[in-house]
Amino acid sequence: MDKFIEIQLIGHQFLKYEMEAKILPDRNYIHDMLLDYTQNWDLITAEEFDKVNNKV
Repeated sequence: MDKFIEIQLIGHQFLKYEMEAKILPDRNYIHDMLLDYTQNWDLITAEEFDKVNNKV
């Protein structure tokens, strides 16, 4: 995996970031994110993601 979409909820506002890893540090970041996500990110279902992604 070398791309991902991050949607942040800050207050009542959603912010969307699309990232494509082109260099090794970015690929390492994605790997670390997938390996131990529970400390930094919330897991949501595909349906929840699609619902929010369509609003942003």
